[in-house]
Parts: sequence; C-alpha cells; structure tokens
Amino acid sequence: MEIANAGQLHNLGRQLLGQGELEEAVAIFERNVTQNPDAWFVQVGLARGYAAMGKWDDAVRSMKIAHGKAPEAQKAYIQGLVDQLAKQENI
Repeated sequence: MEIANAGQLHNLGRQLLGQGELEEAVAIFERNVTQNPDAWFVQVGLARGYAAMGKWDDAVRSMKIAHGKAPEAQKAYIQGLVDQLAKQENI
C-alpha cells in the first residue's frame, strides 16, 4: 500500500466495502485522504464508507469536501450524493 496511487487505494476501499469489510474499507479511505488530499474522489470514497457505517454527519461532511474539490462536470452528481446522504440514504 505504500506505493499505491489514489485510484488504487480507492478501488481497494470500494472492494472491501463490497465485501462488507466496513472498518477496513474506512481505514483505507482515511489513508487515501491523508496520502492524496488533493484528489477529490478520495473524499467520495470516505463518504461511502462512513455512510455504510451509518455515520451520516461524517459522510455528508466528506462529500461536501469532495464537491468543493470536484471538477465542474462532476459537481451536479456530487451534489446529488450530498442530498442523498443528508436524508440518510446509502449511496
């Protein structure tokens, strides 16, 4: 994991989420945010992990950070995810 890039860590976290390994997935997503703070999609992964754990406030906060960093073409999509998370709907 020391040499994994942001996309690779994100994909690993998503894989772990899909396997129900929530704590491990969130640990990977948190590591990704620390290692790659400028990559907007790392916050999306972290928000997905928090949502899966029922940590709605944390999920919304992370998704809002992603929205602020996302390219213009992604902002509407990300805002939709923010809205879903605010209603405590898993994404």
